[in-house]
Amino acid sequence: MNRDRKNYLAHSLEGGLFIGGMSFIAGQTVLTVMAKELGAPNWVISILPIAMFMGLIMAPIFTASFIERSRHMKRISMITGVPQRLVFLVAGLVIIFWGEERPSLALTALVLAPILSGAFGGIGHGAWMQLVARTVPANRRSSLSATRNLIAATISIFAGIAVERILSAYDGVFGFGLLHLIAFAFLVLSYLFFTQIQENVVEPIAIKRSRSLPEYFNELVTILRADRDFRFFAIMRVTGPFNQFVVPYMTIYAIDVLGASASFAGSALIASTVGQFVGNAIGGVLGDRLGGKMLLVIARVAFLLSFICATMAQTYFAFMLFFFTTMLAASINGIGNMTLMLEIAPDHRRPTYGALAGLLNGPSMILLSLVGSMYWTSFNSMQLQALIASCGMIISTYAICKVREPRRNKLTL
Repeated sequence: MNRDRKNYLAHSLEGGLFIGGMSFIAGQTVLTVMAKELGAPNWVISILPIAMFMGLIMAPIFTASFIERSRHMKRISMITGVPQRLVFLVAGLVIIFWGEERPSLALTALVLAPILSGAFGGIGHGAWMQLVARTVPANRRSSLSATRNLIAATISIFAGIAVERILSAYDGVFGFGLLHLIAFAFLVLSYLFFTQIQENVVEPIAIKRSRSLPEYFNELVTILRADRDFRFFAIMRVTGPFNQFVVPYMTIYAIDVLGASASFAGSALIASTVGQFVGNAIGGVLGDRLGGKMLLVIARVAFLLSFICATMAQTYFAFMLFFFTTMLAASINGIGNMTLMLEIAPDHRRPTYGALAGLLNGPSMILLSLVGSMYWTSFNSMQLQALIASCGMIISTYAICKVREPRRNKLTL
């Protein structure tokens, strides 16, 4: 097996096992239900679906300059990958041994685990992006994302069944702790496959000296002013999290409307997994051929359809349709984001471009989640939540339409 194929396979298995393992403690289904049972306020519930991403997209700003001056991307990713995984082992043990006696401690572990994992992953995220860009050809990156996600979706099918059975078999929080330990086992396996990637070392051409923080932030402002396409890409990212007005509350809303038990989270996860399969199949094919911009447009249209579904959902089928459509949109969106991000930035500035996108996206994600929780607490109206989310998504759609596809030679279907 040549190096390119080996790297493609290693990246696929590493990502598939990581993402698939995380489905056992999915933020928008499993964690929100557990947090509700532990008495978490709405603002805490609102950040759980994005808790991991907050650190993942905001931490890179502190290491991007260092990464650009480094040669070995794999080494950085491996070092940060250890604590990124270990936090879920700690959280699982805390929930199992102290969850019943000290629910506030269990809730703290539940929330902190994905935030800290994201932060550790974010520290090395720029290096990981460079590693992918330098070990996977541009016309295979969309299918790589799709392959990773399809492997994850296969695991998620079994995760959905496991979540239903484990939460039905164990009362209290023990089952949630057990799900954390299962997730950790998958993350360890993913790390083993990551070690098999063979890095193509590239000498950095960025400035060798370390820049001061004011100098670096001035440089970020310059990038936003000078790069029109990246500016609209950033606007698209900033307005994308309007879906947080809807997503964190749908599982809880469905349980209330249907009168279901907490094990309904397993059914929601299964429906989401089917959407993940379909979304990645679409994203992998279209992304390699048409690029990331088209995927991001399609994803936003799908999100808008899911918001319409959310306003009318009153039956089991309608809620399953929502979870299917939302995950389909999220899967296509994820592939489109990664594909376009890797291509829109100059090679040696990719860590800085990625960090800047995260620096803008992170506060927006947190703010919109908190505002969404305030509206949900005050009005308890899914129709209002969906209307606000739709307005934000329309703005996001307009912004991505203004970005020029970076590929010069576009392939057609």
